Amino acid sequence: MRKYLFLFTFLLLSANNFAQDKDFNYKFYGQVRTDLYYNSRANEETVDGLFYMYPKDKVYDSAGKDLNATANGSFYTLYTVWE
Repeated sequence: MRKYLFLFTFLLLSANNFAQDKDFNYKFYGQVRTDLYYNSRANEETVDGLFYMYPKDKVYDSAGKDLNATANGSFYTLYTVWE
C-alpha cells in the first residue's frame, strides 16, 4: 500500500510541474484504421481471422442442420500510427 501511495504522490507532483509550464504545447496527429466485417457463413481464415479465404463446406448434424451456417462479425483496430 505504501508503494502505491508513493507512486501516486510522485505522479501528482510531477503533473503539477507540467501544468505550470507556460510554453507547454502538444499536437495530436496520426492515423487510426479500423475494420468492420460481417460474414453470413463460417469461413476458412488465416492469421487469427485477419485474412478470410473462402466459406466452409456444408457440414450437417444429426438433425440435418448445417453447422457452418452461422453468421459472425467483428470490429478490429489493427493498424494505428501515432507520432
